[in-house]
Amino acid sequence: MAGDAVLKSVAETLSNSCLGSDDLIARFGGEEFAVILLGTASDSLATIAARILRNVTYLSIAHEKSQCSKTLTVSIGMVCLDWSETEPESMRGETKLSATSFLEKADAALYRAKNAGRNCAKF
Repeated sequence: MAGDAVLKSVAETLSNSCLGSDDLIARFGGEEFAVILLGTASDSLATIAARILRNVTYLSIAHEKSQCSKTLTVSIGMVCLDWSETEPESMRGETKLSATSFLEKADAALYRAKNAGRNCAKF
């Protein structure tokens, strides 16, 4: 039950860290979440990632078994699908990457963050 409470706290913190009305926070696996930021400019991603890292740190949830921190931290892998203004109108709205490929890229970025010492974001 304690684990469920932590997951709920993290989910709420993620939601509060992302300010867009169209943003979606979803539990993606055991302790993994997907954060989908619709309509967010790619140059805003670093700011949002920093806000998430800071806000999770502020939770100060004890994590005694962790080798990197005495409190809970998060690692963030981010991918951006940014439609260029120069694309023909007929191409806008079409998916260039499959959903699987997009998730694989996000997962690879997540593991780069974990390998970099955790508690950071990689794009």
